[in-house]
Amino acid sequence: MKKLLKIMFVALLMIATIGIFSCEEEKPLCERNQFGTVTVVNNTGKQLYVDVTEGNDQGSYYGGDLVSSGASKRYTVSPGNVTIWGIYPADRQAGYAWSYKDHYVNQCDEYKYTWTSKKKGADVIIEIDENGNVNDEFKDTKGLRNQ
Repeated sequence: MKKLLKIMFVALLMIATIGIFSCEEEKPLCERNQFGTVTVVNNTGKQLYVDVTEGNDQGSYYGGDLVSSGASKRYTVSPGNVTIWGIYPADRQAGYAWSYKDHYVNQCDEYKYTWTSKKKGADVIIEIDENGNVNDEFKDTKGLRNQ
């Protein structure tokens, strides 16, 4: 009987040891695939074209996504500098420059960026950062993002 208990104890010990060492914690998908996300929210009260580009790619036109007021668009990006773009459809059609905001995204970051509108002599778009701070000093690309 003692011998049987010893064998059972050794077997259980071996199973437990194998189980402990084989349970490697799986890394999150964003860490395995090295990406972050940027969610662009449209709170302008109008439809808005939005886009997110990576790196210093301010001169390329990517088309943008038309987002209804109150809706959002999520982008998956590589870690690094990103540019968040916004323009009203009428301004885009007229050939005006897109407004933009530069931001650094780390791996696994989930950055939320909100465009809203504010009367300032003209109807312009501004941004609200993830902390709810209003920034009406958006950057005008001076035609770099024109269609």
